[in-house]
Amino acid sequence: MKCRQCGTENNAGAKFCRACGAQIKQVQGGRQPVNGFGAAAAGGAAVGINKMKGVADGAGGKLAEMFKKTFTDPAGIIRKCGSEPGYGKMTLLIALIGNMIIAMIPAIHVGGDNTLGIAFVLWITLAIIETMIIVLMFAAAKLFRSSCSLGNMFGAFGPVTILSMISIVLMMLMTATESLAVMAIVILFVYVFWGLVLQWMTFRETARLSDTRFVYAYLTAIALIAIVLCLVVMVMGAIAESIFEEMIENTIGEIIGAMDIL
Repeated sequence: MKCRQCGTENNAGAKFCRACGAQIKQVQGGRQPVNGFGAAAAGGAAVGINKMKGVADGAGGKLAEMFKKTFTDPAGIIRKCGSEPGYGKMTLLIALIGNMIIAMIPAIHVGGDNTLGIAFVLWITLAIIETMIIVLMFAAAKLFRSSCSLGNMFGAFGPVTILSMISIVLMMLMTATESLAVMAIVILFVYVFWGLVLQWMTFRETARLSDTRFVYAYLTAIALIAIVLCLVVMVMGAIAESIFEEMIENTIGEIIGAMDIL
C-alpha cells in the first residue's frame, strides 16, 4: 500500500504509514485500487448520475410545488414562476402531459383503427392553441414596451395551464358520466372562471406596465387571441367542409352506381 501523503511503500495490511504516520485507507474486499483512468471514469459517471438525479428531483419538486400552490397560493406561485428561470419548461411539460391525458379520453371511447390518429391530432391542436395564447399575450405586452421575457411569461402561465388541463378533462368526462353531468358542469365553470382570474394575474405580474397601459395591453392581447382563434376555426372549418364534401360526393356516386347496376 502506497502512502498518499509521502509515497512510501507499506505492507498490505498497514493502517498507518511507517514513514510519516498518516492513515492509509484500505480498499474493501482486498481489491487493488483502480488506476487513474478508471478512477476518473468512475468519478465522471458518478457526477453524471448525480447531476441527472438532481435535475429530475428539481423538476419533480417544481411540478409538485406548482400543482400545490396553484390551489393554495396562486398569486405567490405566479410571481415566483414569472421571475425565476426554469419554470417555463415546467409549463410546457404540464401542457404536453395534460394534453396527452385529454387526447386519451376520446381515444378510449371512439375505438377503431383511427383511435391513435384522433388522439394525436387533438394533442397537437391543444398544444398549438396553448402556445399561441401565451405568445400572443407576450406580443401584446411587447407592443406596449414591456420588459418581460418570453421565458418568464411561459413560467407564470403554469397555474393557468394546470387549471386549463383540469377544466378540459372535466368537459371531456361529462360525455362519459351522464349522472354527474350537472356537477361536472358546475365544477367546470368554477375552474374556467378561476383560470381567467389567474390569467389576469399572470399578465399583470409579467407585463410590468403602468395601470393604464396594462389594461390596454391586456385588451389588445384578448383581441389578438380572438382574431387568431377565429382564423384557426375558419381554416379548420374549411378543411373539414372539403373533407365531408368529398365524402358525400363519393357516397352519392356509390349509390348512383348501385342503382345503375340494379
